[in-house]
Amino acid sequence: MEKTLKILFNIFRVLLGLVLIFSGFSKGVDPLGTAYKFNEYFASVGLPEMDNMSLIFSFLMNSAEFLIGVALVTGIFFNLTAWTALLFYGFFTVLTFLLAVFNPVTDCGCFGDALKISNWATFYKNVVFIVLISFVFIRRKKFIFYSHLWVEWATLIITILVIFSISVYSYRHLPIVDFIPYSTGSNISEKMKIPAGAPIDEYETILTYKNLKSGKTEDFTMNNYPWQDSLNWKWAGTKSVLKKKGYTPPIHDFSISTPEGNNITEPILSDTSYTFLFIAYNINKADPTGLSEAERIKAYCEMTNNCKFYAVTASASNDFMKIKNLYGISYNFNSGDETALKTAIRSNPGLILLKNGTVLGKWHYNDMKEIAFRNGNFFSECITKLRKSGEWTLSIAIIFGLWFVLSLIWAVSLRIKNKEQGTRNKE
Repeated sequence: MEKTLKILFNIFRVLLGLVLIFSGFSKGVDPLGTAYKFNEYFASVGLPEMDNMSLIFSFLMNSAEFLIGVALVTGIFFNLTAWTALLFYGFFTVLTFLLAVFNPVTDCGCFGDALKISNWATFYKNVVFIVLISFVFIRRKKFIFYSHLWVEWATLIITILVIFSISVYSYRHLPIVDFIPYSTGSNISEKMKIPAGAPIDEYETILTYKNLKSGKTEDFTMNNYPWQDSLNWKWAGTKSVLKKKGYTPPIHDFSISTPEGNNITEPILSDTSYTFLFIAYNINKADPTGLSEAERIKAYCEMTNNCKFYAVTASASNDFMKIKNLYGISYNFNSGDETALKTAIRSNPGLILLKNGTVLGKWHYNDMKEIAFRNGNFFSECITKLRKSGEWTLSIAIIFGLWFVLSLIWAVSLRIKNKEQGTRNKE
């Protein structure tokens, strides 16, 4: 019996640890996306003044998840780890229950953009996990970590450095692994389509009538509303209520309009030539260097006629006119949805290269100077392919490198432990 419990203990702690590692990593490579999710939470509870803390919370939470996951898998500082994991899952079980009941946001963002699940599914998942971590917590004192204290500290420090480095790099450039629908190689038009036969949203018409005797209002459906009883009831309003959610395409809110209000989304996405989208979702918060660098790209497009240039923002016209005058910008801004622009690229401003609706390249404003134009030839596609390959290679190398170092430390520690045990046995 004890052997079975020990096996279950190890299975549960490793499973929980791997889930936390995945969750922490998927959000850690996109710290700005996690910060946006915090902003949604703050807005839903009426605390928009907390937005300035969102990025800090993002770094802390993503790193904490990843660290707890590694600690559960490796067994370092296990008593503290078990306590932390229990409190962590306990807190988020309560939080996800409230999210499921009140539904202030449609997606909790637990796994960033890598995996989206409903609020109720997230809550049920956490209920299962709180049971598993409770079992691990109860048996925590029976777990023996056969290693030296320096191994635990080394594992802890290396893990923090790895996840923090990943997050900082992804924030200062772009996510090293892009889980969003606008990732390099994606065709925006295709991801906006609803497949044939896909379920659609189902709505029910609700009619509100006022009782002329009591003065109270009551809701009715199309099957039972008192349309013939005009002596007792008076129509007060009609609304449509979503009864069943249908298929939502990965990209459903991407739209670009000119300052005059003309929608130019389709011409941009169907253009077979190169098209640069320069996106600054909030012009007032956009990096001035990036705004100035876009002038060079616009000038190149006008000079060679090899590409088109569109600047897009969600800011009001008076805001971008003020910025234009402040920095002497020559290009005009088109309008787009703020959420869509923030999703398209994790940079303010940022640059996207399109051809026939396909994303060929994406650049953070810190990397826009790397775009090389030589003799009118485009090297962007080559650069993008190399960067895409390099990003995946870098991600895999970081993950395997982390585990290799941890495994090496573990092996050395066990060797020292066994050698010391052998010495004591001889004595």
